[in-house]
Amino acid sequence: MPVTTPTHSSWLNVPAKVRDVVTHHFAPEWQGRPLYLMIPGGVAAFTAGVWIFFLAKTVWVDHLRSVDAATPRLLALLLPYFVGLAIFSYAYELYNWPRALRLTLILGGAGLAIIFVGISFASLLRCWKGKGDRKSSHSFGVAGSVSDHSEWWVGDTGSGPDGTILSLATCPKCGNPLHEIGAACSFCAAKTAGL
Repeated sequence: MPVTTPTHSSWLNVPAKVRDVVTHHFAPEWQGRPLYLMIPGGVAAFTAGVWIFFLAKTVWVDHLRSVDAATPRLLALLLPYFVGLAIFSYAYELYNWPRALRLTLILGGAGLAIIFVGISFASLLRCWKGKGDRKSSHSFGVAGSVSDHSEWWVGDTGSGPDGTILSLATCPKCGNPLHEIGAACSFCAAKTAGL
């Protein structure tokens, strides 16, 4: 079976493009093995994207880290994310840098948009979960409405009783400052002990 030159299909025609890349990879007469770049580049970009998602989730959904402390880490994770995408795109476009850079920007923007949507859904699910917990723990009024008049977005999202975002060294139940992160609140401990 004679090997033909890759057709350089559009990047949107994924099946044809994958056939071109595989044909190029296994053809002994062509220089370069694109799969040796695509696989590690894709794995690096995917791994960095997952780390970006979880770090952003701990900052904006769980409120376990401050934004100022997490910003350098998020920016540092963008480097392996975009480098991995660039390596993947370079091999996917069969060593054509202008097309690879364009594809890197498109995939990078789409990936960051997907991460943003995932963080938004995680935040909404966390808020709705907190709202459901509040409904079941409070009594209902005469008309069947909940006696708690807090807003739907103030739930178990790391916010205190008055809806303010807590620091790491603050009791999530009462909002009192703690001596250190993870320490038990003396006020809440005394309250549950009946003192």
